[in-house]
Amino acid sequence: MSSHTVEVVNIDGIEKHPNADRLDIAKIKGWQCIVGRDEYRSGDKVIYIPIDSVLPEEVEKKLFPGDSKVVPHNRRVRTIKLRGQISQGMVAPLALFGLEHIAVGSNVAELIGVSKYEPPSERATNVVCAARQRPINNPLFHKYTGIENFKHFIHVFYDGEQIYATEKIHGANFRAGWVKTHCNTIWKKIKRCFGLLPAYEFVYGSRNIQLQDKLFVKTYYEGNPYAKIVDQYDLKNILKPGEVVYGEMYGDSIQANYVYGCRAGEHKLVVFDVKKEQEDGTMQYVDTNVLLDFCAERGLPVVPMLYAGPYDQYKVLALSKGPSLLSPTQRVREGAVIRPIKETVHELYNFMGGRKILKCINDDYLLDHSNTDNK
Repeated sequence: MSSHTVEVVNIDGIEKHPNADRLDIAKIKGWQCIVGRDEYRSGDKVIYIPIDSVLPEEVEKKLFPGDSKVVPHNRRVRTIKLRGQISQGMVAPLALFGLEHIAVGSNVAELIGVSKYEPPSERATNVVCAARQRPINNPLFHKYTGIENFKHFIHVFYDGEQIYATEKIHGANFRAGWVKTHCNTIWKKIKRCFGLLPAYEFVYGSRNIQLQDKLFVKTYYEGNPYAKIVDQYDLKNILKPGEVVYGEMYGDSIQANYVYGCRAGEHKLVVFDVKKEQEDGTMQYVDTNVLLDFCAERGLPVVPMLYAGPYDQYKVLALSKGPSLLSPTQRVREGAVIRPIKETVHELYNFMGGRKILKCINDDYLLDHSNTDNK
Protein backbone atom coordinates (compact mmCIF):
# COMPACT_ATOMS: atom_id res chain seq x y z
CA MET A 1 0.00 0.00 0.00
CA SER A 2 1.10 3.58 -0.64
CA SER A 3 1.79 6.01 2.16
CA HIS A 4 -0.98 8.03 3.74
CA THR A 5 -0.57 11.78 4.21
CA VAL A 6 -3.15 14.30 5.35
CA GLU A 7 -1.25 17.33 4.18
CA VAL A 8 -1.46 21.07 4.72
CA VAL A 9 -1.46 22.51 1.20
CA ASN A 10 -2.19 25.64 -0.80
CA ILE A 11 -5.12 25.38 -3.20
CA ASP A 12 -3.69 25.57 -6.74
CA GLY A 13 -6.84 26.88 -8.34
CA ILE A 14 -10.62 27.28 -8.09
CA GLU A 15 -13.10 26.75 -10.93
CA LYS A 16 -16.85 27.12 -10.92
CA HIS A 17 -18.73 23.82 -11.12
CA PRO A 18 -20.27 23.71 -14.62
CA ASN A 19 -23.47 22.01 -13.46
CA ALA A 20 -24.10 23.48 -9.99
CA ASP A 21 -24.56 27.12 -8.96
CA ARG A 22 -23.59 26.43 -5.34
CA LEU A 23 -20.42 24.40 -5.96
CA ASP A 24 -16.82 25.06 -6.98
CA ILE A 25 -13.98 22.74 -7.99
CA ALA A 26 -10.77 23.09 -5.98
CA LYS A 27 -7.54 21.97 -7.72
CA ILE A 28 -4.91 20.46 -5.42
CA LYS A 29 -1.82 18.93 -7.06
CA GLY A 30 -3.32 16.44 -9.53
CA TRP A 31 -6.61 16.10 -7.66
CA GLN A 32 -9.89 17.95 -7.79
CA CYS A 33 -12.36 18.32 -4.90
CA ILE A 34 -15.89 19.66 -4.96
CA VAL A 35 -16.36 22.49 -2.42
CA GLY A 36 -19.00 25.09 -1.66
CA ARG A 37 -19.29 28.10 -3.96
CA ASP A 38 -16.93 30.90 -2.85
CA GLU A 39 -15.92 28.89 0.22
CA TYR A 40 -12.24 28.92 -0.80
CA ARG A 41 -9.93 30.93 -3.03
CA SER A 42 -6.84 29.99 -5.02
CA GLY A 43 -3.80 30.03 -2.72
CA ASP A 44 -5.74 29.36 0.49
CA LYS A 45 -3.86 27.23 3.04
CA VAL A 46 -6.06 24.22 3.86
CA ILE A 47 -5.99 20.59 4.97
CA TYR A 48 -6.31 18.09 2.13
CA ILE A 49 -7.78 14.73 3.24
CA PRO A 50 -7.12 12.24 0.41
CA ILE A 51 -9.29 9.39 -0.79
CA ASP A 52 -9.04 6.16 1.22
CA SER A 53 -8.88 8.11 4.46
CA VAL A 54 -10.99 6.92 7.38
CA LEU A 55 -12.39 9.73 9.53
CA PRO A 56 -12.86 9.43 13.28
CA GLU A 57 -16.43 10.08 14.37
CA GLU A 58 -15.68 13.52 15.82
CA VAL A 59 -13.98 14.65 12.60
CA GLU A 60 -16.88 13.39 10.51
CA LYS A 61 -19.28 15.45 12.63
CA LYS A 62 -17.16 18.56 12.11
CA LEU A 63 -16.95 18.11 8.36
CA PHE A 64 -20.50 16.86 7.84
CA PRO A 65 -23.09 18.61 10.03
CA GLY A 66 -26.44 16.92 10.59
CA ASP A 67 -28.06 18.58 7.56
CA SER A 68 -25.35 17.43 5.08
CA LYS A 69 -26.75 15.84 1.91
CA VAL A 70 -23.58 13.83 1.22
CA VAL A 71 -21.79 11.85 3.93
CA PRO A 72 -19.01 9.24 3.59
CA HIS A 73 -19.95 5.56 3.80
CA ASN A 74 -18.48 4.03 6.97
CA ARG A 75 -16.57 7.32 7.46
CA ARG A 76 -14.30 6.50 4.49
CA VAL A 77 -13.42 9.20 1.95
CA ARG A 78 -13.90 7.85 -1.58
CA THR A 79 -13.90 8.99 -5.18
CA ILE A 80 -17.42 10.23 -5.96
CA LYS A 81 -19.24 12.20 -8.63
CA LEU A 82 -21.24 15.31 -7.77
CA ARG A 83 -23.40 16.71 -10.54
CA GLY A 84 -21.26 15.03 -13.19
CA GLN A 85 -17.84 16.06 -11.82
CA ILE A 86 -15.27 13.84 -10.07
CA SER A 87 -14.44 14.71 -6.46
CA GLN A 88 -11.42 13.01 -4.90
CA GLY A 89 -10.70 13.84 -1.30
CA MET A 90 -11.83 16.62 1.00
CA VAL A 91 -10.73 20.15 1.77
CA ALA A 92 -10.97 21.41 5.35
CA PRO A 93 -10.03 24.77 6.90
CA LEU A 94 -7.19 24.64 9.44
CA ALA A 95 -9.24 26.78 11.83
CA LEU A 96 -11.74 23.93 12.18
CA PHE A 97 -9.06 22.02 14.10
CA GLY A 98 -7.17 24.96 15.58
CA LEU A 99 -4.17 24.30 13.35
CA GLU A 100 -3.70 27.69 11.69
CA HIS A 101 -0.07 27.73 12.81
CA ILE A 102 0.86 24.51 10.95
CA ALA A 103 3.17 24.99 7.94
CA VAL A 104 2.41 23.96 4.36
CA GLY A 105 3.72 20.45 3.68
CA SER A 106 3.03 19.18 7.21
CA ASN A 107 1.28 15.84 7.71
CA VAL A 108 -1.55 16.30 10.24
CA ALA A 109 -3.05 12.80 10.00
CA GLU A 110 -2.17 11.91 13.59
CA LEU A 111 -3.13 15.34 14.93
CA ILE A 112 -6.71 15.00 13.68
CA GLY A 113 -6.93 11.20 13.96
CA VAL A 114 -7.41 10.34 10.27
CA SER A 115 -6.14 6.87 9.29
CA LYS A 116 -5.50 4.92 6.08
CA TYR A 117 -8.15 2.49 4.81
CA GLU A 118 -6.92 -1.09 4.50
CA PRO A 119 -8.63 -3.16 1.79
CA PRO A 120 -10.15 -6.47 2.92
CA SER A 121 -8.12 -8.26 0.23
CA GLU A 122 -4.85 -7.02 1.79
CA ARG A 123 -5.86 -8.37 5.19
CA ALA A 124 -7.15 -11.66 3.80
CA THR A 125 -4.03 -12.68 1.87
CA ASN A 126 -1.82 -11.90 4.84
CA VAL A 127 -4.02 -13.97 7.16
CA VAL A 128 -3.93 -16.95 4.75
CA CYS A 129 -0.15 -16.93 4.66
CA ALA A 130 0.36 -16.22 8.34
CA ALA A 131 -1.88 -19.14 9.24
CA ARG A 132 0.20 -21.50 7.11
CA GLN A 133 3.71 -20.79 8.32
CA ARG A 134 5.64 -18.54 10.64
CA PRO A 135 7.41 -15.86 8.59
CA ILE A 136 11.13 -16.41 7.98
CA ASN A 137 11.89 -12.69 7.68
CA ASN A 138 15.10 -12.76 5.71
CA PRO A 139 16.05 -9.04 5.70
CA LEU A 140 17.43 -9.33 2.15
CA PHE A 141 14.03 -10.42 0.80
CA HIS A 142 12.87 -6.84 0.40
CA LYS A 143 9.21 -5.88 0.56
CA TYR A 144 7.68 -4.15 -2.45
CA THR A 145 6.43 -1.05 -0.70
CA GLY A 146 3.39 0.73 -2.04
CA ILE A 147 3.76 2.86 -5.16
CA GLU A 148 2.68 6.45 -4.62
CA ASN A 149 -0.18 8.04 -6.54
CA PHE A 150 0.71 10.06 -9.61
CA LYS A 151 -1.73 12.81 -8.62
CA HIS A 152 0.29 13.49 -5.46
CA PHE A 153 3.55 13.87 -7.39
CA ILE A 154 2.74 15.29 -10.82
CA HIS A 155 6.13 17.05 -11.05
CA VAL A 156 8.36 14.03 -10.37
CA PHE A 157 8.62 13.39 -14.12
CA TYR A 158 9.55 16.18 -16.54
CA ASP A 159 7.93 16.83 -19.91
CA GLY A 160 9.59 14.80 -22.64
CA GLU A 161 11.29 12.35 -20.28
CA GLN A 162 11.29 8.86 -21.78
CA ILE A 163 8.90 6.70 -19.77
CA TYR A 164 7.47 3.20 -19.81
CA ALA A 165 3.82 2.73 -18.79
CA THR A 166 2.27 -0.62 -17.89
CA GLU A 167 -1.21 -1.71 -16.92
CA LYS A 168 -1.84 -1.92 -13.18
CA ILE A 169 -3.39 -5.33 -12.52
CA HIS A 170 -5.89 -5.73 -9.70
CA GLY A 171 -4.72 -8.85 -7.89
CA ALA A 172 -2.46 -9.75 -4.96
CA ASN A 173 1.16 -8.71 -4.59
CA PHE A 174 3.64 -11.56 -5.07
CA ARG A 175 7.42 -11.93 -4.71
CA ALA A 176 9.86 -14.81 -4.94
CA GLY A 177 13.58 -15.36 -5.33
CA TRP A 178 16.96 -16.57 -4.13
CA VAL A 179 18.63 -14.35 -1.53
CA LYS A 180 21.65 -14.86 0.68
CA THR A 181 20.79 -17.25 3.51
CA HIS A 182 19.83 -15.59 6.75
CA CYS A 183 20.98 -17.75 9.67
CA ASN A 184 17.98 -17.19 11.93
CA THR A 185 17.06 -20.70 13.14
CA ILE A 186 18.82 -23.29 15.28
CA TRP A 187 18.88 -25.75 12.37
CA LYS A 188 20.58 -23.24 10.09
CA LYS A 189 23.18 -22.53 12.75
CA ILE A 190 23.88 -26.25 13.15
CA LYS A 191 24.23 -26.66 9.36
CA ARG A 192 26.57 -23.68 9.24
CA CYS A 193 28.80 -25.27 11.90
CA PHE A 194 29.17 -28.35 9.71
CA GLY A 195 29.64 -26.36 6.50
CA LEU A 196 26.29 -27.56 5.13
CA LEU A 197 24.44 -24.25 5.04
CA PRO A 198 23.77 -23.15 1.43
CA ALA A 199 24.84 -19.64 0.45
CA TYR A 200 21.35 -18.78 -0.87
CA GLU A 201 17.82 -19.70 0.14
CA PHE A 202 14.56 -19.54 -1.80
CA VAL A 203 11.87 -17.32 -0.26
CA TYR A 204 8.45 -16.34 -1.56
CA GLY A 205 5.16 -14.83 -0.45
CA SER A 206 3.07 -11.69 -0.38
CA ARG A 207 4.05 -8.09 0.24
CA ASN A 208 4.00 -8.55 4.02
CA ILE A 209 4.48 -12.29 4.55
CA GLN A 210 7.55 -14.42 3.80
CA LEU A 211 7.24 -18.16 3.23
CA GLN A 212 9.95 -20.74 2.76
CA ASP A 213 10.41 -24.48 2.32
CA LYS A 214 11.26 -26.12 5.63
CA LEU A 215 14.26 -28.40 5.99
CA PHE A 216 13.63 -31.70 4.16
CA VAL A 217 9.93 -30.78 3.67
CA LYS A 218 8.49 -28.94 0.69
CA THR A 219 6.17 -26.17 1.83
CA TYR A 220 2.96 -26.60 -0.11
CA TYR A 221 -0.37 -25.90 1.51
CA GLU A 222 -3.76 -26.62 0.04
CA GLY A 223 -5.35 -23.25 -0.61
CA ASN A 224 -2.05 -21.33 -0.50
CA PRO A 225 -1.95 -19.55 -3.88
CA TYR A 226 1.62 -18.30 -3.38
CA ALA A 227 3.09 -21.80 -3.22
CA LYS A 228 0.90 -22.73 -6.18
CA ILE A 229 2.38 -19.91 -8.29
CA VAL A 230 5.93 -20.94 -7.34
CA ASP A 231 5.26 -24.45 -8.64
CA GLN A 232 3.21 -23.36 -11.66
CA TYR A 233 5.99 -21.14 -13.04
CA ASP A 234 8.86 -23.31 -11.75
CA LEU A 235 10.32 -20.24 -10.07
CA LYS A 236 12.61 -22.16 -7.77
CA ASN A 237 14.45 -23.57 -10.80
CA ILE A 238 14.35 -20.75 -13.34
CA LEU A 239 15.50 -18.03 -10.94
CA LYS A 240 19.22 -17.86 -10.13
CA PRO A 241 20.97 -16.89 -6.87
CA GLY A 242 20.63 -13.18 -6.27
CA GLU A 243 17.45 -12.78 -8.34
CA VAL A 244 14.02 -11.76 -7.02
CA VAL A 245 10.88 -11.21 -9.07
CA TYR A 246 7.97 -9.01 -8.05
CA GLY A 247 4.58 -9.38 -9.64
CA GLU A 248 0.82 -9.51 -9.35
CA MET A 249 -1.04 -12.77 -8.82
CA TYR A 250 -4.55 -12.75 -10.24
CA GLY A 251 -7.42 -15.09 -10.99
CA ASP A 252 -10.28 -16.91 -9.32
CA SER A 253 -11.25 -15.66 -5.83
CA ILE A 254 -8.33 -13.24 -5.54
CA GLN A 255 -10.23 -10.02 -6.30
CA ALA A 256 -13.98 -9.77 -6.76
CA ASN A 257 -14.97 -8.90 -10.34
CA TYR A 258 -11.34 -9.00 -11.53
CA VAL A 259 -10.45 -12.50 -12.73
CA TYR A 260 -9.02 -11.43 -16.13
CA GLY A 261 -10.54 -14.38 -17.96
CA CYS A 262 -9.32 -17.04 -15.52
CA ARG A 263 -11.42 -20.15 -14.98
CA ALA A 264 -12.58 -21.49 -11.62
CA GLY A 265 -9.56 -22.40 -9.51
CA GLU A 266 -7.13 -20.82 -11.98
CA HIS A 267 -4.41 -18.40 -10.86
CA LYS A 268 -1.79 -16.62 -12.95
CA LEU A 269 1.15 -14.26 -12.52
CA VAL A 270 2.49 -11.18 -14.27
CA VAL A 271 5.90 -9.79 -13.36
CA PHE A 272 6.38 -6.03 -13.01
CA ASP A 273 9.83 -5.72 -11.41
CA VAL A 274 13.07 -7.64 -10.92
CA LYS A 275 15.89 -7.16 -8.43
CA LYS A 276 19.39 -8.49 -9.03
CA GLU A 277 22.35 -8.76 -6.71
CA GLN A 278 25.17 -6.39 -7.65
CA GLU A 279 28.92 -6.82 -7.30
CA ASP A 280 28.87 -4.94 -3.99
CA GLY A 281 26.27 -7.37 -2.62
CA THR A 282 23.31 -4.97 -2.74
CA MET A 283 20.03 -5.84 -4.43
CA GLN A 284 18.99 -3.34 -7.11
CA TYR A 285 16.00 -3.00 -9.44
CA VAL A 286 16.89 -3.46 -13.10
CA ASP A 287 16.20 -1.10 -16.00
CA THR A 288 13.01 -1.56 -18.00
CA ASN A 289 14.74 -3.12 -21.01
CA VAL A 290 16.60 -5.55 -18.75
CA LEU A 291 13.29 -6.47 -17.12
CA LEU A 292 11.70 -7.24 -20.48
CA ASP A 293 14.68 -9.33 -21.64
CA PHE A 294 14.79 -11.17 -18.32
CA CYS A 295 11.12 -12.20 -18.51
CA ALA A 296 11.45 -13.23 -22.15
CA GLU A 297 14.50 -15.40 -21.41
CA ARG A 298 12.90 -17.08 -18.40
CA GLY A 299 9.48 -17.52 -19.99
CA LEU A 300 7.75 -15.33 -17.42
CA PRO A 301 4.70 -13.23 -18.32
CA VAL A 302 5.21 -9.49 -17.90
CA VAL A 303 2.58 -6.83 -17.23
CA PRO A 304 1.05 -5.44 -20.45
CA MET A 305 2.78 -2.37 -21.87
CA LEU A 306 0.48 0.61 -22.45
CA TYR A 307 3.00 3.11 -23.76
CA ALA A 308 6.69 3.85 -24.24
CA GLY A 309 7.73 7.38 -25.16
CA PRO A 310 7.98 10.97 -23.91
CA TYR A 311 6.21 11.89 -20.67
CA ASP A 312 3.14 14.10 -20.73
CA GLN A 313 0.87 14.59 -17.71
CA TYR A 314 -2.35 14.34 -19.71
CA LYS A 315 -1.08 11.31 -21.61
CA VAL A 316 -0.60 9.50 -18.29
CA LEU A 317 -4.14 10.33 -17.18
CA ALA A 318 -5.48 8.97 -20.47
CA LEU A 319 -3.40 5.77 -20.15
CA SER A 320 -5.08 4.94 -16.85
CA LYS A 321 -8.48 4.62 -18.52
CA GLY A 322 -10.06 2.04 -20.79
CA PRO A 323 -10.38 -1.76 -20.74
CA SER A 324 -7.68 -4.18 -19.62
CA LEU A 325 -5.05 -5.23 -22.14
CA LEU A 326 -4.43 -8.41 -20.14
CA SER A 327 -7.97 -9.62 -20.78
CA PRO A 328 -10.49 -7.96 -23.13
CA THR A 329 -13.34 -9.26 -20.94
CA GLN A 330 -12.16 -6.94 -18.14
CA ARG A 331 -13.80 -3.73 -19.25
CA VAL A 332 -12.40 -1.40 -16.58
CA ARG A 333 -8.63 -1.07 -16.22
CA GLU A 334 -7.41 -0.48 -12.65
CA GLY A 335 -4.91 2.06 -13.88
CA ALA A 336 -1.36 2.54 -15.10
CA VAL A 337 2.12 2.46 -13.59
CA ILE A 338 4.77 4.77 -15.02
CA ARG A 339 8.54 4.87 -14.62
CA PRO A 340 11.58 5.97 -16.66
CA ILE A 341 13.01 3.65 -19.28
CA LYS A 342 16.24 3.71 -17.26
CA GLU A 343 15.98 3.05 -13.51
CA THR A 344 16.24 6.46 -11.83
CA VAL A 345 16.31 7.89 -8.32
CA HIS A 346 14.67 11.24 -7.61
CA GLU A 347 16.42 13.32 -4.95
CA LEU A 348 13.16 14.76 -3.55
CA TYR A 349 11.12 11.56 -3.73
CA ASN A 350 11.38 9.70 -0.43
CA PHE A 351 9.23 6.66 -1.15
CA MET A 352 10.17 3.33 -2.76
CA GLY A 353 13.82 4.04 -1.96
CA GLY A 354 13.65 7.20 -4.07
CA ARG A 355 12.65 5.33 -7.24
CA LYS A 356 10.83 7.31 -9.88
CA ILE A 357 7.76 5.10 -10.19
CA LEU A 358 4.14 6.18 -9.77
CA LYS A 359 0.66 4.75 -10.21
CA CYS A 360 -2.27 6.51 -11.83
CA ILE A 361 -5.59 4.92 -10.85
CA ASN A 362 -8.54 4.93 -13.26
CA ASP A 363 -11.35 7.18 -11.97
CA ASP A 364 -13.91 4.69 -13.31
CA TYR A 365 -12.29 1.95 -11.22
CA LEU A 366 -12.43 4.13 -8.11
CA LEU A 367 -16.07 5.00 -8.74
CA ASP A 368 -17.03 1.30 -8.84
CA HIS A 369 -17.64 0.60 -5.16
CA SER A 370 -18.34 -3.07 -5.87
CA ASN A 371 -14.58 -3.64 -6.26
CA THR A 372 -12.97 -5.50 -3.38
CA ASP A 373 -10.64 -2.63 -2.52
CA ASN A 374 -13.46 -0.08 -2.73
CA LYS A 375 -15.93 -1.83 -0.43
